[in-house]
This record gives sequence, structure tokens and C-alpha cells, in this order.
Amino acid sequence: MQQILDNVKCNRHLYYETIIQNIEHFIYRDERYNASFSLAAVCSKEQTALNPDILHKELRKTDKIIRLSDDLLCIIFDYTTNSSYIKAAENLNSALKEIHFQENFYISTAESQEFATNYLNMINKLFDRLEFAIENNIYNTVVYDDYVI
Repeated sequence: MQQILDNVKCNRHLYYETIIQNIEHFIYRDERYNASFSLAAVCSKEQTALNPDILHKELRKTDKIIRLSDDLLCIIFDYTTNSSYIKAAENLNSALKEIHFQENFYISTAESQEFATNYLNMINKLFDRLEFAIENNIYNTVVYDDYVI
């Protein structure tokens, strides 16, 4: 997992740019209509475990998957609230365990209302939480805020 952790740390700026490009529509709706969204970062040491085509079937049509690398995805959960984004991440975790029961996944999440339109901080916190999960070997558990569920 050290290689994945190093990859996340080294490519964080590139990941940030990729995410920002893909969430412009969600940002517009958040700022204009107060339609919050959340992000989840999902990491696996097995590259084949993160198949967006299979995973997309487990998500809502309005959610979006962004492939950041072979072992890292970012998922945008559309129209989430402070409580529903955690449930969405838990559902994602359950789906991943069901699809790939032998694999371990590291998952972090952040919700837009928590950061008051400061999307740089939102994405940074998303990766801080992911790095925390990897460093502390907290797998198959959603890491959000300062709590673990």
C-alpha cells in the first residue's frame, strides 16, 4: 500500500485538476441552487477491482465516476446532504464488498456544504482522509470528518 500512498501524495495536484474539471456542473448547481454534492475517493491495491462500468450499475444515474488512476476513483454523489452523503458512501462500500468480496478498499468522503464553496479545501480534505485510511490500514470502512463509520 505504500506505493499507492506515495502515488496519491505525488499526484494530488493532478487529481485536484481532474476533479475540478469534472465537477464544474455540480459546483454551479451548488452555488446557484444550494444543491450540495459529495465526493468519495476509492482506492484499491488491485487495479482490476475498480471497474467503473460495473460500479456505475450500483450508483444513481446522476452520480458520476472519475478515474484518477488505475487504483483510484473519485465518485461524485449528486444532491446529497450532511446525512445522506455518508449513507451514499456506506452503500458504495457495501457494493464494493459484494462485487469484490476478497479485496480491501480505502474510502474517504467529503460533502460540499461542509466547506462553504471552498472546493479546494473539500478536495484536499478528501485526500487527507484517504491518506489517513491508507496509513492506518482502515480498509472497507468509510472515513469522513474526524469519525470512522
